[in-house]
Amino acid sequence: MLTDAQCRKAKPKEKSYKIYAESGLYLLVNPNGSKLWQMKYVYGDKARTYSIGPYGDGKDQVTLAEAREKREEAKKILKEGRDPTLVKRLNRIQTTTDHSTLFEDVAQAWLEKNRSGWAPKHATDVASSFKKEVYPAIGRLPMAEITSVMIMKLVLAPIEKRGTFETAHRIRQRISAVFRYAAALGLVPREHDPAGPHLLQIMKPVPRKRPQPAITELEPLREMLRKAEEYPCHPTTKLAMRFVALTAVRVATMSGARWEQFVGLDGLLPIWEIPAEQMKGETGHKLPFTVPLCRQAVEVIEAAQRINGQFPWVFPNDIRPQKGPISNNAVIFHLYRVGYRGKHTAHGFRASFSTILNERHSSMRDIINFALAHVPKDEVEAAYNRAKYLEERRRLHQEYADLLLAGFPSAFELLDGRKR
Repeated sequence: MLTDAQCRKAKPKEKSYKIYAESGLYLLVNPNGSKLWQMKYVYGDKARTYSIGPYGDGKDQVTLAEAREKREEAKKILKEGRDPTLVKRLNRIQTTTDHSTLFEDVAQAWLEKNRSGWAPKHATDVASSFKKEVYPAIGRLPMAEITSVMIMKLVLAPIEKRGTFETAHRIRQRISAVFRYAAALGLVPREHDPAGPHLLQIMKPVPRKRPQPAITELEPLREMLRKAEEYPCHPTTKLAMRFVALTAVRVATMSGARWEQFVGLDGLLPIWEIPAEQMKGETGHKLPFTVPLCRQAVEVIEAAQRINGQFPWVFPNDIRPQKGPISNNAVIFHLYRVGYRGKHTAHGFRASFSTILNERHSSMRDIINFALAHVPKDEVEAAYNRAKYLEERRRLHQEYADLLLAGFPSAFELLDGRKR
C-alpha cells in the first residue's frame, strides 16, 4: 500500500511517471517536480481522468489520506450515475458570483455535460475549436462582462478574415450554447447571450456550396477509375477509392468502417451495418444505415483484411495506421494527382452512381435515392427502415459494379507495392 513517505521521497525523472495507490488512485510525478493526485475511472463506457489536486500538506494541497477520501467521494458520485469531473466543475462554478465566473470554466462544464451524447469526432472538434479559437480571446473573462462586440472583434472577425465563414457561424452557435447553459445554472441573466442570433446581422454569410464535380457517364468514369488505380499510391487508398465507387457512401462514412460492422461476407447476403455516428446529419438526429454489398465490394474488404487486418479500421491511415482511419482527403488528393482536379471528386462517385442507374431505371428513383442514404423527412419511418428496399438495392449495386468494373483487375491485384 502506498505510504506518505513514498510520496514525499518521489523524485522527478526525465519523463512524467505514476505511483499507483489503489482503486484507480495514483500520484503523477512531473519532470518539473510537481506531484498531482489523479484517479482513473470509466464513465459512459469511456476512460477518464479525475484530477484531485497537488500533493502536500499545505494550503490548497492534498495529503495521501485526503486523496483517498476524495477518491471515495468520486466513487460514490459514479454509483449515482454522475460524472465526478463534471460535478466538481459545476460545484466550483456555482460557488462563485456571476461576475467572477470565467467563460472557459463554464464552457468546459458544458462540454463535459454534452460529450456522452456526441460522436467522438464531433466532441473532439468542438473541444478543439474552443481551445484554438475562443479561449485565447475570451476564455479568462467573466461571463457577465463579455459583450457582443468582444465576441465579434476578438473571436469571429479573425475567423472570417481567413475566409472560413462556416467555421465562424458554427463557433457563434457554440458560444451561444454556453451562455444559454450558464443562464440555466443561474450564472448570468437569461437575456444575457452576446453570441445570440442578433450577430447574424453583421456576420458574413456562408457562401452557397457549389455542386462537387463528377463524371456521370459510364465509359469516362471507367477510364478515370482505371487511370487512378494504375497511378502509384498506397494500396489502402486504392482499395478505399474502389470501395467508395462501388458503395456510393460518403467518404467520411467509408473512413470510419470497422471490421465488426460487416456481416455475412462469406454468405449470399453480405451487408455493411453502419452505425448512426458514421452517418451524415445533425448530432442527435443521425440514423444507422444498412448497405447491401456486391461481390466486388466484398472482395475489396477481403483484400483490405490481408494488409490491414491487425488494425481496427478497414482503411487505416497509410502513415500511422495504428493511430486512426484513412484521411477524408486521401482519395480526393489522389484523384488530383492523377489529373482530375475540377473534374471528379471522391464525393462525385455518389453522383455517378445516381445518374448512371437513374438513366437505366427511371422508375426506381426512390430506391436509388434511398441507396444514397437520402433519409426521408419522416425520421420515425427511416429509423424502422434502415434496411428498406434491401434486395432491390442489392440488385442495383451488383448491376452497377458489373458495369463499372468489367475487365478490371481483382482487388487483390491493387495490393502490389504495399508498404506494410
